[in-house]
Amino acid sequence: MRTLSVIAVILFMALACISQENQSLSPIIFIYDASGSMWGQIEGKSKMEIASTVLSDAINKLPDNQGIGLVAYGHRTEGDCKDVEFLAAVAAGNKSKINQSLKKIKPLGKTPLAYSATLVIDKLRQSKMKSTIILITDGIESCDGNICDVIKAAKEEGIDFRLHIVGFGLKAGETEQLQCAAEAGDGKYFDAADAGNLTEALYEATNETVDALADNFSVFVVKNGITIDAMVQSFKAGTATKSDAVRTYQDTGFMHLPAGKYDFKVTPLESSKVKPITISNVESFDDKISHKTISF
Repeated sequence: MRTLSVIAVILFMALACISQENQSLSPIIFIYDASGSMWGQIEGKSKMEIASTVLSDAINKLPDNQGIGLVAYGHRTEGDCKDVEFLAAVAAGNKSKINQSLKKIKPLGKTPLAYSATLVIDKLRQSKMKSTIILITDGIESCDGNICDVIKAAKEEGIDFRLHIVGFGLKAGETEQLQCAAEAGDGKYFDAADAGNLTEALYEATNETVDALADNFSVFVVKNGITIDAMVQSFKAGTATKSDAVRTYQDTGFMHLPAGKYDFKVTPLESSKVKPITISNVESFDDKISHKTISF
């Protein structure tokens, strides 16, 4: 009986630790573009329809105990630069509420990026909780704000958050301020041209939260000496166990790989004629940042 009691205590403590660990997940707050331009079409579907479906799928894949919040802008008044609404307060177990809110949104107004970020940061300041913010936008600021300045000021104030920005269907030359804001927010800027890109971006953004370990491995991909866009997936060497993944976007990509050896599956995204390659036994270390340039 004594042995059974000890086992019961150990199991209880283990479950308590797991529960505490689960409860320690910092919230993810999505800022969703509901401006009038979301009626624009990509491959025969409105950007609103694509974004709503992909975001719902991404949210459904998050852990059930993940706190999630939803903010939308531009969906109530056509010309109002302060048309920002908290559709779902941060909470666990509210996936259904968020998905229902997404279905009801009808794009209408402007794109107040800086004001939207300011309101979310104000909430973090008041609650003193750290959070991951993921902004999805199909347009640039249309209300004379500068989201990069807002993010820089919040970071200097010491507010703890990570900001990822997904530019959905943006044109070349429109992303400078967004890239600046993502970098200032210790996050990444993702360029999504279609539903597939948007899915990839949200997968990476929801995995690289404010709780994620710091990146310690960089990759750079070239073809004939010219930088290309590629997806790099890492697996524990000799296995199918996935560790991390990053899309390079014609730039240096970063991952977190605990010390050990890994196999990289590298898939070019700019030319379907180039087949993926696998690079074996790439080593990562805990005490330094490692790098691998991959050449096709």
